Amino acid sequence: MKHLLSFVIGAAVVSLLAGGCAAPKYETPQPLTAETVKSLDGNISANVPEGWFAATDSVVAPQLLLWFVRDDYAATMGLREINVEPDERKRIEEDGIKAVAEVSLALKRLHSPDGFRIVAEPETFKRRGEKYASYEYAPNGKDLVRVIVFAGKGRYYEFSTLPLSERGMPEDTSRLFSTQQSVFVSMRW
Repeated sequence: MKHLLSFVIGAAVVSLLAGGCAAPKYETPQPLTAETVKSLDGNISANVPEGWFAATDSVVAPQLLLWFVRDDYAATMGLREINVEPDERKRIEEDGIKAVAEVSLALKRLHSPDGFRIVAEPETFKRRGEKYASYEYAPNGKDLVRVIVFAGKGRYYEFSTLPLSERGMPEDTSRLFSTQQSVFVSMRW
């Protein structure tokens, strides 16, 4: 595992030197409610999007610090901490947040069934002067997941969004990911 992490972080250094920050792809603001919720670790707060509710379930989603479910149960967003080994933390801090996103994506590929497909490679953006990264993948070749990776209060987090296609009509992922971006912009740490 350490060899994979070292390889991915090494690749991230090369890509960081080659590229800069772009504008977020999903910047169409979506309506949020005035309701603010706090993550289970108390480090992050965010506004709940309109047509969604905040949920907690220590059995179904014990790893989620914040969990949003759309009112029709056809989409979900979740925040979880990325655990980084102490010996890798310094290297990641030097290489940047894109390195964390690349490791996150590599781990998802390792734990996915056949059909895994990368839709958008990790890319770096800026929010209030701080860098974050995002990427998109299809774990089974069809469902689309978008992940935002960021650092807050000395920790690393993933904020993932996905439609639940078994719930009915296919989701308009552009609107769904714009909702995710709007919630992310509302986050405070």
